[in-house]
Amino acid sequence: MDLKDARVRIDSIDDEITRLFAERMGIARDIAAYKSEHKLPIFDRERERAVLNRVEDKVGPELESYANVLYTTLFDVTRSYEYRSLTTESPIGGAIKQALKDTPEVFPNRSVVACQGVEGSFSQSACDRIFNMPSIMYFDNFRSVFQAVESGF
Repeated sequence: MDLKDARVRIDSIDDEITRLFAERMGIARDIAAYKSEHKLPIFDRERERAVLNRVEDKVGPELESYANVLYTTLFDVTRSYEYRSLTTESPIGGAIKQALKDTPEVFPNRSVVACQGVEGSFSQSACDRIFNMPSIMYFDNFRSVFQAVESGF
């Protein structure tokens, strides 16, 4: 298999993971409602340990530490979503959200960014922190960066 074919397969798998993630989060929202109705805590350490043990057994020794990181992160995200789905917005929270909506964004969420340097440089690190998911163009010197910006890329 060549690199292009492998990436096509990865993209297909990512699409399926995304679909399953959305489905999982919908079920988590339903579970949160059930727990709220029955006065049960959102956090269930015993359940999480059982899931981790099951997943680690399935992936085997080579991948178990990676699976642990993946599922621990998934548990954190799920709990956050469950808590958020149960909370009602406070007046101050609503005011803050409205202020954020009314405030123009300084930097766009997705953008093409010109920077001097190479991938892995401090310039790239700065771009990644300032912009959400930037498409970065690298240039050898600042003159080239300015020329790219002036020409509209």
